[in-house]
Amino acid sequence: MTKSSLFSQISPPHKGVWGTEQVICGIGNTHILKFLQTVQPTSVQIHPRSSGILPEQDGEIWWITHAETKSRLYIGFSKEVNRQEVVQHIQNGKITSLMCSYQPVPGDCFVVPAGTIHALGGGISLLEIRPENASTFRLYDWGREKNDHTERKLHFDEALSILNIHVLSGDYRLNLKGGQNEMV
Repeated sequence: MTKSSLFSQISPPHKGVWGTEQVICGIGNTHILKFLQTVQPTSVQIHPRSSGILPEQDGEIWWITHAETKSRLYIGFSKEVNRQEVVQHIQNGKITSLMCSYQPVPGDCFVVPAGTIHALGGGISLLEIRPENASTFRLYDWGREKNDHTERKLHFDEALSILNIHVLSGDYRLNLKGGQNEMV
């Protein structure tokens, strides 16, 4: 890729209710690199698998470039759950209490496999690698779905149908520093 073709792929920043995102470039013919900055939490969401052989091929990779001291991100479930429990926690606005919660720091790298529930809290900047044509199904949007100014469609049934309710044996945070992986 030439310098001019790389920069021709940069999109202008897009402002959303949760912050800004900007597509930086395509990676091959299948993935894109985005820069995200959150001022509010993103929706609690799921991306379905597409044609990849492994869920990780359809998932996302997050590389944290900045995180405020009290910032959190959420990936997967911290315990075995059933769909009814998930629905109850969404209705009560407590879905993140079922999820693995991390306090990110610059340099952290996280893998979010397809079908895995996830959300970013406010105060985080990151580079995201994801499939170019990935669908996003929103399960919960912090009450913003009820506000006329910030209304965003939820995809409740679609998200629940592909939701991986099992706990990952391991950690979503990649250990790039040689220390121990640790959920908070």
